[in-house]
Amino acid sequence: MSSKLLKNADNSTTSNSSNDYSASHSQQKKRKRTLEMDMEQTNLEMKSIQDKVDLENFKMKLIKDKSDLQNSLKNEMNKNEKLAEDVEKLNVEKEEIKKRSELNSKEMAKLKKDHVKVVNELNKLKEECQNANKKLEKINKENTKLKEEKNLNLKELENYRNACQVPTSEKAALLKQNNQLSTELQHANSELTKCRNELALNLKLIRYVPITNKIDEISNYYTCCRDRCINSNLSDGTCNKGQSFIRVQDDGRVKYYAAEDINIQML
Repeated sequence: MSSKLLKNADNSTTSNSSNDYSASHSQQKKRKRTLEMDMEQTNLEMKSIQDKVDLENFKMKLIKDKSDLQNSLKNEMNKNEKLAEDVEKLNVEKEEIKKRSELNSKEMAKLKKDHVKVVNELNKLKEECQNANKKLEKINKENTKLKEEKNLNLKELENYRNACQVPTSEKAALLKQNNQLSTELQHANSELTKCRNELALNLKLIRYVPITNKIDEISNYYTCCRDRCINSNLSDGTCNKGQSFIRVQDDGRVKYYAAEDINIQML
């Protein structure tokens, strides 16, 4: 009985051990599978990250390539613009050269025309120069003739001077007498000028002499009216209203006249 119980106990123990092993093995499998799944997930995540990194690198490469392409295009555009500017400058220079060429052609034609004109003027001047040389030759001949006549006249004048020469003592006396006469003449002219000035001064001066009934002033108080037309001019004082007038006679006397209609009565 006891051995049977022991045998049952051993069988029970063996059975338990076998169950424990099976459970442990199953857990290990599950853990392994979990680890494998985790590793696979990790690998997938790492691959995804690598793909993202590769994608970012590719994007950066595309951006760099795009930037390089833009820079290259910009450089090409700058080159094209510079070439266009160079072409424009060349066209402008071409037009300027064309204009200069046309201007040079016009100037050349003008120079040719001026050359012909200068040649004609030169020929004219040559002809005038020849005529002038002929006239000069004629003048030289006349001048030579005049010189001969001058020398002859000088010779005759010298002979005349020699014939008219006065002795020195007599000449000195004549000069002294001439100087004395000149001094007296100057003194007489001075006196004459002085007399003329005094005469002119006497003629200009007004000398007043006492004459009866002579006006010596014009009164500003005793006037016939406020117009003072008579007092304004003694030689011809006439009243503006035809009342009266005055006359100064040659001897300085003043005569008063009254005018009534056409009859003049001396007061």
